[in-house]
Amino acid sequence: MFHYDGNNPIPFNRKYAISSWIYRCIRFYNKDYSEMLHFDRDIKLFVFSDLYIPKYRVSKEGIFTSENDVSFYLSSPRSEFISNLVKGLLNDIDKNTLTLRSALLKIKSIETLRSIEFTDSTMFKALSPIVTSTFKDGKILYLSPDKEKFYENLKTNLRKKYLMVHGKQYKKNIEIEPIYEKFPRKIKYSIEIKKGHVIGFKIPLKITASNKLLETAYDCGIGEKNSQGFGMLDVYGKV
Repeated sequence: MFHYDGNNPIPFNRKYAISSWIYRCIRFYNKDYSEMLHFDRDIKLFVFSDLYIPKYRVSKEGIFTSENDVSFYLSSPRSEFISNLVKGLLNDIDKNTLTLRSALLKIKSIETLRSIEFTDSTMFKALSPIVTSTFKDGKILYLSPDKEKFYENLKTNLRKKYLMVHGKQYKKNIEIEPIYEKFPRKIKYSIEIKKGHVIGFKIPLKITASNKLLETAYDCGIGEKNSQGFGMLDVYGKV
């Protein structure tokens, strides 16, 4: 939870700044771990949500809210990652302040969420846009949820994360399908990252797999670019 004084607008595109701040917090406490994490070309195995801004209003410059508290969620199956991040925060990195251009968000509290026991089939909502892509004519093509390959890529990605987390292949079936009746009004998001744009979709999903695979999706995020703030999931309910 952060305290926001409301004096300056929170920028629309802020994922890169939040991701950089997370790395900087870890680096402040453990430089070697931070560099290993940053330069590793494999999946990072952490994910964070969109910034939750209550009762906001939009201006040309960004987002304002009359509320003082804003927050985001972060998750990782790696205890070493969580430990280094929290210790960096406790060592007063950047005076415990997340700077988003001219907006200053000062850490107010850190809370641990309850653990979840999964069954074979669970409905998830997306706390940040889900991203998956392919290459076409030498360019990245971001896939939309009306394409079968969107779901094929999500399954392949989850299998890889499962191998990284548990040290063995996931050999059972995975079913992923959209929950159309729970679609929000807006599902497509184009978000600026550095000088490019990433396209993702905030859609609810029903995932049928083992409880360990579902736990992996929950802890690591689904799809690509999780460490840049894409693909974080929360539970709607058990089916």
